[in-house]
Amino acid sequence: MSLARIAHELYGLLPTEFIAERDAAARAIRPSDRSLSDEVKALRKPSTAAWAVNLLSREKSDLLEQVLALGVSLRQAQAGLQGEELRALTKQRRQLIAAVTTEVRSLAAAAGVKLTEAVARQVEDTLSAAMVDEGAAAAVHSGMLTDALASTGMGSLSLGSVVGVIPGKTSGKLHAVPPAPVDASEERERVEKLLEQASALLDDAEARVEKAAKKKNKREAKTLQLQAELDELRRKAAELEHALDGLADELEEAEEAYATAVAMRDEAKAAAVDAAKLVAKTSR
Repeated sequence: MSLARIAHELYGLLPTEFIAERDAAARAIRPSDRSLSDEVKALRKPSTAAWAVNLLSREKSDLLEQVLALGVSLRQAQAGLQGEELRALTKQRRQLIAAVTTEVRSLAAAAGVKLTEAVARQVEDTLSAAMVDEGAAAAVHSGMLTDALASTGMGSLSLGSVVGVIPGKTSGKLHAVPPAPVDASEERERVEKLLEQASALLDDAEARVEKAAKKKNKREAKTLQLQAELDELRRKAAELEHALDGLADELEEAEEAYATAVAMRDEAKAAAVDAAKLVAKTSR
């Protein structure tokens, strides 16, 4: 089994599972291939953000392809755009990234991992870098990211520093290649079509966010209602416990009075019997 194949399997695991499974794989390989075992052992655990982007690459590859394709088209189209058009494209790119990040958070949640706001921002930065930098796009596409990315605008990225294994590459450096000349009108149509798809994706994501928000609000309202009812029951329980304590004291006093009365009654009965006997004896 090749290093790339082993790495691809490992980077599909949850971050919490990575170290144990990596070390187990390295131990299993060591008797037959010490060199490969060392390479496996050296694979770095992905950050949570990197794992989440890897999850997108594996679970929603078509969506990631759409993001990367739009990035290529935008890089080609932006050279000939100015002012409002460029600002509009930049805005729509941000909207697409936000929508895809929402999808990534849903995928992570389904896998049992809740992404914090800080991690979600790292996911956004990574997707943004992939849209503006060819090297970053290659790293994201690998599905074996180890760290989140940030756009440098330099047109190159040292893949070895952010990817577990570089598929099909012997060099750790991938440089952006200038795009081939394209027909401006055809490319504009392509960009517009991709942006329409991005807009539809954003609308879908916003609808899901709205639906989730309504569900969350209903759950919060129900929680507050039940909490209020619980507080009222606790208040009543406290009142009943206080009343019960008072009744316990009164019951104790009543039991003492009852015992005294019974004793007095028994004494009176005994006295009456003695008196009756005395009267009978006197009568004789």
